[in-house]
Amino acid sequence: MTTEYVIDGSQITSLESFYDEISRVYQASQHSRVRIFAENAPFDLKDVLKARSYRWSDGSDGRPKSWWIEIAEEAMDHELRFLRTEIYRWQDADPPVQRLTAFDRFKSQR
Repeated sequence: MTTEYVIDGSQITSLESFYDEISRVYQASQHSRVRIFAENAPFDLKDVLKARSYRWSDGSDGRPKSWWIEIAEEAMDHELRFLRTEIYRWQDADPPVQRLTAFDRFKSQR
């Protein structure tokens, strides 16, 4: 006994969309990312950090208690320059940087 499967056009489109999404995730996993932590940033500049897409970590998940951002590694020097000139106002400031692997980025948060 053989079973016939009939696939209509909407299912093909859905399957193509699925493969496009898998391809996008795979491509994203191939790019290096970093997290920069703006530890001890002045409180009065929190709105500047928020406007630049920094997020607050209360430290409960093992990250430093600080504002942080995740960016492409290629943008790291530019972001560090911003922190040193606009936030810390000290050229020798050395905020913590965490390099992320694809595993770090896509593992489940438990």
